[in-house]
Amino acid sequence: MKKKALIILIILLDLFLLKFNLVIVNGNSMNPTLTNHQVCIMMKTKQINDGDIIVINTKNIAKIPAKSIIKRYKADYSTPQMIYVEGDNKNNSLDSHDFGLINRHNIIGKVIFVSDVSLTFSH
Repeated sequence: MKKKALIILIILLDLFLLKFNLVIVNGNSMNPTLTNHQVCIMMKTKQINDGDIIVINTKNIAKIPAKSIIKRYKADYSTPQMIYVEGDNKNNSLDSHDFGLINRHNIIGKVIFVSDVSLTFSH
C-alpha cells in the first residue's frame, strides 16, 4: 500500500511540475507587491492579461544579467508580437523603459500565487 501511495505522489508531483514552478523573487523591482526572496508559484503559460505579474526568459536580452525576471505586463503599450513590462517599484526597476519591448515568445508564465515565505541562501 505504501508503494502505491508513493507512486501516486510521484506522478502527481511530476504533473504539477509540468505546469507549475516555484519562483523566488530576486531584487526589489516589484516592491511593494513582491519583496526580495519572496516565494511565488508560476503557471507555465503564454496566456496573459493586462496587469498580470509574469516571468520572462531574458537570455537573449542585452542589458539584463539575470536569466529571468518578474515584471508586470502592460497591454496598453504592447503589440501582438511584442510585450511591454515594468516593475511596480518605478524608481528601482530595470524594465521596458530601459530595454524596450520584449518578444512574446520570451514569456515563461504568470505568477498565480504569492506566499508569505521568503527564502534566503547564504554562501
